[in-house]
Amino acid sequence: MLESLQRLSDKGYSIALDDFELNDNTLPLLEYADIVKLDVLALPAKSLREHVKILKAKNKLLLAEKIETPEMYDLCKLLGFDMFQGYFLSRPKTLRGKKLSSNKIAVVSLLSVLNDPKSEIDDIKKVIAQDPVLCFKLLKLVNSAAFSRAAKIESLQQAITMLGLPYIRNWAAMLTLTKLDDKPHELCVTAMVRAQMCQLIALTMASKLESANYFIVGLLSTIDAFLDMPLLKILEQLNLDDSLSLALTEHKGNHGKLLEVVIHYERAEWDAIDWDFLAEHGVFESELSAFYVSALNWVSATLNNVLH
Repeated sequence: MLESLQRLSDKGYSIALDDFELNDNTLPLLEYADIVKLDVLALPAKSLREHVKILKAKNKLLLAEKIETPEMYDLCKLLGFDMFQGYFLSRPKTLRGKKLSSNKIAVVSLLSVLNDPKSEIDDIKKVIAQDPVLCFKLLKLVNSAAFSRAAKIESLQQAITMLGLPYIRNWAAMLTLTKLDDKPHELCVTAMVRAQMCQLIALTMASKLESANYFIVGLLSTIDAFLDMPLLKILEQLNLDDSLSLALTEHKGNHGKLLEVVIHYERAEWDAIDWDFLAEHGVFESELSAFYVSALNWVSATLNNVLH
């Protein structure tokens, strides 16, 4: 094994040790490891601290895996972990007796207008224009390499005319969520990957116009974690179409079934994916893999070129 690791390392591969526990048998592996993954549920608190201290002294990148709560995430940050993995990213904190901060109230208010089916073009333009940073980022986004447009879009009106109101709504909603800086970066990644993957699959299933609704369902699937509020309470304030609300809360309808597929795929829960539903709509396993990789690339380009 050590000889194999040496050959891989010599070829430039990064080596990660999974579910690592330090002992006499595993110690020689550290010479070849770039990343060490520690299962925070399997290691007692004292042992976890000792592992971090020893591994940090050996200049290893530490990844905390199976983080299930925001509290564990905070602890692992404090201990000195470099990377984090776990379902905590898409779960809200429970805040009893606390009100939303002013910036989160502003986010809910903006999302309410953006996602209200009764909102007209002028309503959308007005609410976006009232936030100069949002307006700037939106124009930067539509002109970025992630969208590969030949002609530069120079105004909000031009963006709406050329790209369509549904897409402007969606991208404005996405940028609004990224303004919340008290959340892990990966929560933005998760929300955006879900949104883009839902839309890419929907383009096979439905018309281009309908696919825009699939994007917003994917994006809002983590809204409770962004705002630290129960999903039902948030949806009461967002004026979403009833079918989209049911998709988010109960995974009903095509929107909800597709969101459920994307979440299962994200978690590698292959047996839970409704393959029959996908096949009925002409979507097959090889395409699903391609959609996921495409969504990851799109999110990476968007975050790197636009949001930072």
